[in-house]
Amino acid sequence: MVGYLGDPAQAAVLAGWARTLLAERAGLRIVLDPVMGDHDTGVYVAPGMAEACRTHLLPLASGLTPNGFELAQLTGMPVDDVDGVVAAARTLLTGRTQWVAVTSAAPATWPPDAMHVVLVTATQAQVITHPRIDAIPKGTGDLFCAALTGHWLQGLALPEAAARACDHVVLALRRTRQAHSAELLLPTQ
Repeated sequence: MVGYLGDPAQAAVLAGWARTLLAERAGLRIVLDPVMGDHDTGVYVAPGMAEACRTHLLPLASGLTPNGFELAQLTGMPVDDVDGVVAAARTLLTGRTQWVAVTSAAPATWPPDAMHVVLVTATQAQVITHPRIDAIPKGTGDLFCAALTGHWLQGLALPEAAARACDHVVLALRRTRQAHSAELLLPTQ
């Protein structure tokens, strides 16, 4: 699992290491959470990170977990509605990449008190709707990626792994809100 990188040069170094591992273990699964920013804060990584991810890491990833903002940064495409999210995500399904799970996808289309994760493969697109919890700690994307990856590596089908990851994040946010914490509190179960 690859997450936040502080400098675009790290992407090239990490990609070199990953290529070595893939040569030794062709079945290795790499999941990339291309951390770059969010709708409420804009880009918060070093300039050139989107290009470094596209060039070095995307070709090696089995799956990706960008949020809607990051998907737009990676593709340069509009992602205002679910169809736009699906179209943009499918442009990233090249090389080893089999799936994209877009968190906080198409916010203008969310039902009241809910939000969407859009899971996209070459042949399917599934919208997972989950409760929207009134808490805004950082790290929910990291938690989603880790939970999805863990469930997927344990053998769950991708849609079930994504749904369980959503449940895990919702539990963490409920706990965080209940404790009035500014930091994300992980579920105890």
